[in-house]
Amino acid sequence: MIKDSLKTFLKFSNLAVVKAGLKLRVEKDSVMALYFHGIFKDKSEIDLNHVDPQQGFTLDNYRTVIEHYLRANYQFITPDDLLQGLDASGKYLMLTFDDGYYNNHQILPLLHEYQIPASFFITTGPVEQNKCFWWDVLYRERKKKGGATANIYQEGLSLKNYTNDRIEKILIKEFGKDCFKPLSDLDRLFTANELRDFSRDKYVFIGNHTKDHGILTNYSSDEVRKQIEGAQESLEKIIGKKVSSIAYPNGNYSETILDIVKELGFKFGLSTNFYKNSLRPKGDDLLRLGRFCFPNNKSVENQCELFRSDFSLYLAVKSLTAKIGLTI
Repeated sequence: MIKDSLKTFLKFSNLAVVKAGLKLRVEKDSVMALYFHGIFKDKSEIDLNHVDPQQGFTLDNYRTVIEHYLRANYQFITPDDLLQGLDASGKYLMLTFDDGYYNNHQILPLLHEYQIPASFFITTGPVEQNKCFWWDVLYRERKKKGGATANIYQEGLSLKNYTNDRIEKILIKEFGKDCFKPLSDLDRLFTANELRDFSRDKYVFIGNHTKDHGILTNYSSDEVRKQIEGAQESLEKIIGKKVSSIAYPNGNYSETILDIVKELGFKFGLSTNFYKNSLRPKGDDLLRLGRFCFPNNKSVENQCELFRSDFSLYLAVKSLTAKIGLTI
């Protein structure tokens, strides 16, 4: 009971501390990255349950994020900008989207309106095969039967222990051979022609997200290489050039995977580790850049501030208690 009360108090107090710190300009110069997945016009598209909404971000939510960081004097960049070198003082933001959903094209008007770039990491197998992702199949099929969201996500977590091929076999056995057919423009990926046109936009930058979105730590070294090289070959064929950055599916990587990524010539690797990046990351730090993800159903403005803050009361107390053998 005391532990739960302390945790609740810290979480409520933490935002007040963060806001006070930002007002006092306690915010180091750094490179921050945010990652997203789908883009919805409005809540009615989410309510169709064609796709796992993940963050459930509408175009209005994206506008809020962009305007927040522009007001805070962040400059939007691509991973390549980081490689070319940034000013020693400044605050920078990489806006990134994983997977390759066709609905991502809806962000283009905002990118043009604010004249900012975004990076899109593409899983090429579903692009070429016109099929949707396994987590979307699981979500929509369980929702059809009245499944609770929490239970669906728990089932999804257990499936993440397997390779992509095994997951697909499990779901086909459960839901039928046609379950991977997209229902609409919400759950499908870009076609090759659409991706080619999309990549030509001056504010769009393309990266590798493996061939099948397999969680790489579930694979052998040879299989990891095939997943990455397969996507690289497809992307070069579709957009006409090699890409230099990769986002690890589910954020999972290991030292062995980093070695393979280096051998294949990648300059950047993006994880899902929640931390800001140095203005001048070196060596393997470039291959495990941190990114922040917005929780669903949380205040967008508050989360923007929490990501910007260089001090968290909650995390500081959690770290302190861990040192004396306690957990909160």
